[in-house]
Amino acid sequence: MEQKKLPKVVKMRETMLAIQVCAAIPPDRAEEELEGAVAEAGYYPGTTHNRWEYDPELDKKYNQEVVPCADYEGRWHYILYC
Repeated sequence: MEQKKLPKVVKMRETMLAIQVCAAIPPDRAEEELEGAVAEAGYYPGTTHNRWEYDPELDKKYNQEVVPCADYEGRWHYILYC
């Protein structure tokens, strides 16, 4: 079966202060590319803050890990905060 080509970033879940995305950006490039890709996709927070921020230090603080996508090879799940 042929899979549809997914956008670079797909929103999975959004709350007031966080967004979970599935992205075709590997963890070693996430700090440089992820925030811009999320903004380019048009996902903006519903607060006065103007963009989502990715901070790998918060992942460590909350014992979170970047998770490879179980459904699509070459994609990872990230959480960004505002």
